[in-house]
Amino acid sequence: MEITPNGIHFDDLDQFILFARQYNLVGTMKLTDPLQDIKGNILIKENTTVKESALEKLHTIRDQFKHDFTIALTPDLLERIREKLANLILKRLDETNNEFIGELFRETQHNYKGYIKHSFQSKGLALTAFKISGTKQSFFNHLADFGLISLGIAIQKNFRIRFINRYAFLAGFLADICHSGSDNWKYPPQVENAKKEIAGKSAQIAQKIKLPGEVIEAIRNHTITVFPFPSTIQAPLDTGTANDKDFVSVEEDNENFPEDAKADEKASMITTEVLKIARYITDSSLHISDSSHFAEELVYRVAYNSGKGYFHKELIAPILRKFKQYENNIKKLTRIAEIEKECLHPPSAWAYPKPSAAQILCQNRVNECPMLERGWDINVIAKQEAFGWIGVSLEPGDYPKCSLEEKLNEVMKDEF
Repeated sequence: MEITPNGIHFDDLDQFILFARQYNLVGTMKLTDPLQDIKGNILIKENTTVKESALEKLHTIRDQFKHDFTIALTPDLLERIREKLANLILKRLDETNNEFIGELFRETQHNYKGYIKHSFQSKGLALTAFKISGTKQSFFNHLADFGLISLGIAIQKNFRIRFINRYAFLAGFLADICHSGSDNWKYPPQVENAKKEIAGKSAQIAQKIKLPGEVIEAIRNHTITVFPFPSTIQAPLDTGTANDKDFVSVEEDNENFPEDAKADEKASMITTEVLKIARYITDSSLHISDSSHFAEELVYRVAYNSGKGYFHKELIAPILRKFKQYENNIKKLTRIAEIEKECLHPPSAWAYPKPSAAQILCQNRVNECPMLERGWDINVIAKQEAFGWIGVSLEPGDYPKCSLEEKLNEVMKDEF
């Protein structure tokens, strides 16, 4: 099967018939070119509806013609492709390792299937996504999960902004599209320039597909530059390679989005903030090894880094409320982060060890700080990664104690 701007091409009769029946196209589909037998006789005319009887006849004379079929991209076929894409993406919510994503959509009144389906109104995007879904399933699943997380975050609040939920889904779905030619999406980069380069490349592709400015700007500007993920996952040095063969360029596009309209500033800002959180959740998920407590650990890390001020609280709060079973620990981790922010020489204050912190040390050893408690140095034996992987690691060694620990003790009275 080959997907082109003009149609879907097959060079195998069985694949052609299977596709037609799988998508209920029998009786509605048309061919872009006439189908002739080896003597030049026309078996099926172009732009003529192909019926079941015609398919049965082709099967009986399969050796008498060249297997060369291109199904025309009619509005009906495009609608079926959009429906198929929406179903493939929503099926990801049933995956056992997508408990966190599924919770974002549970008990919502939003028609999220409609948001997803109509996000593929662009013919170029619909065909590109359909092509990737059939040739690179793992990568498609990654794009789908990223898009679902972004949409799931957006629908926690009722923004009265046209297309905002579609923008959120599209931004997530395309944020890593520049990796279509490699497996680099499995290795979130640690270098700031690499993150920005990935965002820039994906934004260029979104622009090429003629997506709205709000989506393009969100993809370009969503990077969080303080991410140093642990070195347990070794990322390739290059920042991603897009395979041009994955993309289907068309002349149309976007009848449902205002053409050449200036991006709405508020919509761009909200979509960008949503995508920042979605990026953090998506990349963090690759570093959590305990699948049995995946959602719980991810919730705690989101809560902690929200308290540090990396994410917009109005977007984070409704997400955390979805996980009421972890409410007490969420509050504690958020408060720990807030206490660390009271540091006079940020980001020196470090609650240690997390998540069950009992002490606060000064990781930058600011000896002139009036909050140091001298003579009570804390010895760290093993390297500590930043909780949630935002910030620098804590190396082994002796660190001065911080008087912010008194506030920490109040928070930790109840066992974590």
